[in-house]
Amino acid sequence: MRKFDNVLLVDDDILLSTPNAKLIESSKIATKVDAATNPKQALKTLKKIATTGLPQFPRIIFLAIDMPEMNAWQFLSELEKLPQNVLTKCRVILLSSSIDLFQIKKAKSNGMVNDYITKPLNMKSLQMLRSVKYQPFSICQYLLREI
Repeated sequence: MRKFDNVLLVDDDILLSTPNAKLIESSKIATKVDAATNPKQALKTLKKIATTGLPQFPRIIFLAIDMPEMNAWQFLSELEKLPQNVLTKCRVILLSSSIDLFQIKKAKSNGMVNDYITKPLNMKSLQMLRSVKYQPFSICQYLLREI
């Protein structure tokens, strides 16, 4: 099982964000877990880290799709402007409260997105992500088989 240095959770829903952050911590998927409820502030922080300290840049970003201030697609559009050497070491996992086939298709067509997981997070999804056998969208495929 792999362990990542830094993980960032970006979700404006505080009722889900707090328990999801605690679950990520308890899963031991990362050494450090940060949570942001404001996507614009999260981007600002990521831009600063990208220019000053590559090792601190999150290896995984759990990103909620629907947020009022900035949705995931707008966030990704801004994130793509960061240096490639930073982005190649980062996985973006989209979070949604539903299984939306349109959103899944859109996620799969975006080169920055590695998977699509329904909220709330669960230990099974996090364990799959930690697995050395993890392949992009394997958690999404697992969820689709379950319905």
